[in-house]
Formats: sequence, C-alpha cells, structure tokens
Amino acid sequence: MKKIFSIILLIAILAPMSLNTAGYAQNKKSLFYLMTDKQKEARDKERAKKQTGFKAQIDDSKVYSDSEVDQKPEFPGGKSALSKYIKENINYPAAAAENGIQGTAFCQFVVNSDGSISDVKIIKSAGDPSLDKEAIRVVQTMPKWNPGMNIGQKVRVKTTASVPFRLY
Repeated sequence: MKKIFSIILLIAILAPMSLNTAGYAQNKKSLFYLMTDKQKEARDKERAKKQTGFKAQIDDSKVYSDSEVDQKPEFPGGKSALSKYIKENINYPAAAAENGIQGTAFCQFVVNSDGSISDVKIIKSAGDPSLDKEAIRVVQTMPKWNPGMNIGQKVRVKTTASVPFRLY
C-alpha cells in the first residue's frame, strides 16, 4: 500500500512539470517555480559569455560593486604597486605629525570604464580631518587603473583602498 501511495505522490509532483514548462516557470506564485530572478540573471550572464560575437548591452551609468563584476579593477602593477604609490605620494600633514596622530583612512571611490577615479569619499576615518583630506587627495591623484570588466565589457566599479599614516 505504501508503494502505491509513493508512486501516486511522485506522479502528482512530476506530472505538472512534464506539461507546458514555460507556463509554470513564468508564474512566480506557482508551486513549481524553479528559478529566482537572480538565478536567471546569473544563467543569462553565463550564456552571454559562451556565445561568440555577443555583445551584451551594459548600462554605462550603472556603478557595480566589486562582487558584481567578472574582473575587479586593478591598480597598474597590482597591490604592491598601489602601496608603493601611496607611500611615495603622501604628504603627512604637519599638525598631525606634531601631535603624533597616526591611523589608516579607508577611501571608497569609483574606477570608471576608462580607468579614471571619481567619487572619492572616506568610509572610515584615520582619526584626524587633515589625514582624511590627504588620503582623498592621494586617491584622486592616482594614475588610471585597469578598469573592471563584466561580460567582456569595461564597466564602472566602486572599490576601496586603505591609506595608512605612520610616523617613523
């Protein structure tokens, strides 16, 4: 008796799936809805990558986060070159140096599709406004980055960098 009940239950579950698959997949309220919109978007991105000669339409005004893109933006030469650039270009504010103020400023900024930097702001202070102001200046004067890529196209990506202030 249990086998018959199990078979009937299995048929009841699988029968609607064998019917018009487009019908139940489009109805989000259906019991048999299988994919979320995010899953569909990820699937479509993968399909677009595999197609040769396909150029997806990417919104040029959209700013992506690091986690949303296929390739993150990168400072020319990598992280070590970024650290070297920051150390060589910081002008430690005299008032902060005299008072022995040290800290690390975390800057958030957008790497545009051409590699230029824009929208620089402090997301975590170094502990002194003069240090924060210097951190913003250093980030704004950085050379062009290698832009982020999504579906084979250069896109605008929001990223962060730390700017350490140490007295030696």
